[in-house]
Amino acid sequence: MPVTTRGAVSASNVSSSASSGSPSCTDTSLPSSVAHSPSRSQSLTSSTSETPSTLSSPPSSILSSPPSSIRSLSESPSTPARSIHIKPQSPPSPSSAVNAQVSRTSQLPGAALIVGAAILRSPRVPDPTKPRTLAFDAQFWLGDDHIPATACLRYFNSSLLSFDENRNVCVILATVAQSSSKANTFNGMTWMDYNLLGDIAWLLPCPTADPRIHPMMIVSGPVSAIDRTALQFKLSATQYVQHLSSLGDINVSVTIPDSGRYRNSKPLPFSEGANATVVGHLQDVTRTSDGTSADTVIPEAFQLTLENVVYFPRSTNYKTPLNSQANPTSSSKRAWRFTFDPDGTSPDKGKKRAREDDDADLK
Repeated sequence: MPVTTRGAVSASNVSSSASSGSPSCTDTSLPSSVAHSPSRSQSLTSSTSETPSTLSSPPSSILSSPPSSIRSLSESPSTPARSIHIKPQSPPSPSSAVNAQVSRTSQLPGAALIVGAAILRSPRVPDPTKPRTLAFDAQFWLGDDHIPATACLRYFNSSLLSFDENRNVCVILATVAQSSSKANTFNGMTWMDYNLLGDIAWLLPCPTADPRIHPMMIVSGPVSAIDRTALQFKLSATQYVQHLSSLGDINVSVTIPDSGRYRNSKPLPFSEGANATVVGHLQDVTRTSDGTSADTVIPEAFQLTLENVVYFPRSTNYKTPLNSQANPTSSSKRAWRFTFDPDGTSPDKGKKRAREDDDADLK
């Protein structure tokens, strides 16, 4: 069933706006409390009023207003000032151009995903001939004292969901890369206004959920810069990103916490160049100068706190795994109850089939 929030705009409404060449956006006012922000991409208000729209349907003027700044997740006026983590750097030289992008391209195969609660804003249609393909401004909470991570994400709206122009709380899974000068933001903003860009592979609207939770990142690639004292290492990945129609790359810095499962054992990589898949909580974004101005910063690395890691041997050491399939056991007398309705009254439509499948496996 399509999910519609108050003041929602459907894909077809957004399409009509995009075909007229009007970029969608909201809220251009910025308080003086964000004067510490080093770039326009970080001009985030420390508090916002998230009053739902009272319009039954958004007027066309909503979609033709000036580009919006990414607003804060916090709604409390007492929210402490946010900090931004910028790596110290010597003054930029004339030879350092934007297209160098901090010399961070790894050019080694890998993968990067982000999973978690996000605020999606400003739905727009990049191509009027493809009205189901939308683009969003997204933000991820990193703590009340940190600027949220920002992203420009595309989504194929196969279910024809309706989205509000100003605020949509969703749990998403997206393939991502660091923002690049090759990116098209589809709304007049520059690639430096975003930390990430990518494609949403899965989306679940959660309008009543609290988005103040650290997202998870899953990154696979070769490791480097192993620090056995600080219990840190870096990992880089390069993957094809449909948003770019080319390869995109991402750098993460992983810290092993001295708590929980890692209190007595620290799973550091055995050597640089080892292949790893890391699952971690996104804590912060390290930013650096783009090489043209000390006041303009772009993401250099994403700071993760390790949740899980798996190391893989190099391909030359690969061996075919042994067949470890377990012998089938008799099915349990207890049967599954498939109850997906909120009141728990949905019929057990799959129970009989599940039992038949179990019996077939034993023959």
